[in-house]
Amino acid sequence: MTSLSTWRIVPRRTRLSRVLAAPEQFVTLSARLQHDSLPPEVALLLPNQDGVRALIPALNTLTGNPTGTLGLGLFLADPFFVVDHRIDAIRQAGITWVTNLPSISQYDDSIALQLSEVQFNLNRELERLASFKAAGFHIAATVTDAAGAVEACGIDPEFLIVLPHVGDFGAGFPSFRQRGAAIDAIARATKEVQWTGGIYGLGTALEAESESLWPDALDGLICRPQTYMQAPH
Repeated sequence: MTSLSTWRIVPRRTRLSRVLAAPEQFVTLSARLQHDSLPPEVALLLPNQDGVRALIPALNTLTGNPTGTLGLGLFLADPFFVVDHRIDAIRQAGITWVTNLPSISQYDDSIALQLSEVQFNLNRELERLASFKAAGFHIAATVTDAAGAVEACGIDPEFLIVLPHVGDFGAGFPSFRQRGAAIDAIARATKEVQWTGGIYGLGTALEAESESLWPDALDGLICRPQTYMQAPH
């Protein structure tokens, strides 16, 4: 049976958010290879993943979940993914939000450049996100840096999800200071292009309870993935 992971959304409580109706969680496939030394955010990018063919049927397990608004994370750089072929099944699972999670932009520059040469790039992900938006879904764009954030602003997502690059996990989970630097750069870049949506950063469950430590630019956190537990009927 295909395993799912949940990425809980924790909005900032001490000020009015720029995101009026963010989902309570995003759901993705769980990484097939799991090890204490391999962060799940990285493992989801490995080529051994089952992909959309396994994820869409697994959404049936979400039916009747009472925990609130659900978003779906899809690997939208997949060359075999056709949005029109998947929309009905995604709607029937109660999904109202979609994001490009995991994202090809998580790769470091040298690998990302090679992948881009064969059209595995953020642009392909954003084109497909835009198709979901045109079909009536809410969208969030997953990015890693200022350049990608500005590119994502072109399709006007309701918020950005900022993830670290794969290399940032080399010494363990990157520090809040390191993640905050990327978030601040993205906030400046998006302000320059007059985009007014929200910004969410990756964080731990403990950080989610310590809002005073968050970078000022954040509207909330998306928590590190945990195994999805289906609510009892």
